[in-house]
Amino acid sequence: MDGKGRCLDNIFIERLWRSLKYEEVFTKAYASVVEARVGIGSWRRFYNNQRKHQAPGYRTPAEIHDATLPHGYVHNARALHTSPQGQPQPEKNSVFEGEVIEKAVSRLAA
Repeated sequence: MDGKGRCLDNIFIERLWRSLKYEEVFTKAYASVVEARVGIGSWRRFYNNQRKHQAPGYRTPAEIHDATLPHGYVHNARALHTSPQGQPQPEKNSVFEGEVIEKAVSRLAA
């Protein structure tokens, strides 16, 4: 997590895992790993291609993905950042700039 609000990004994946567990895994008694893979795979196809989701206007994730702009073009670049981009800060005096260094050198020479 490296920005303001990044902790909220986990909510979406946790909701997906909850849906998978309660709608598919907990309701089935898989006899083998192969059976589990087939069952979960069919649930994923249903979730992405047939199941309408409320937040994106009752569209499927596949519809949203297909409607996105081509890669490399960002319509609203400001929406990509999780925290506001700050204005460039003026550089502050430090021991490595101008007068400060001269004063430090004169003290060392004395």
